[in-house]
Amino acid sequence: MKNEYYIRRLLLLCMMFIAATVRSDDKPLMLFYYSNDCEHCINIKNDFLPDFLGKYNKHFNFIELEISEIANFDSLCAMESRVDFPEEDKEFPAVYFMGKMYEGETHIKLNLEKHVLNYLANPDSLRKADNDVLGQ
Repeated sequence: MKNEYYIRRLLLLCMMFIAATVRSDDKPLMLFYYSNDCEHCINIKNDFLPDFLGKYNKHFNFIELEISEIANFDSLCAMESRVDFPEEDKEFPAVYFMGKMYEGETHIKLNLEKHVLNYLANPDSLRKADNDVLGQ
């Protein structure tokens, strides 16, 4: 158990380092957690993300994290914990952006664009929440 704790802490530190490196251009980070074996994930990747990223990708750094890689799955668990995401609402795919997690195909399609538009209208209002979650 103690080794698992240290591994998770190390993974979280690595993630924060990556976030700091990727965010060197001061754009916020959007993390997309998915599985290649998940129909809902593939639907989001193929049907939602192309248009969504075409409209908004210049406003954030987008990172795809396939959860069959243990480090990526641990990163998802760490992010869910940091935003106090309810256990009963956890689904795939999952997206983190500016202090919030959206999980499940329907929730992502219904809410993510609204959250990005809220960020674009009031960028400073969400930066504190993002910094709190990412530990910056």
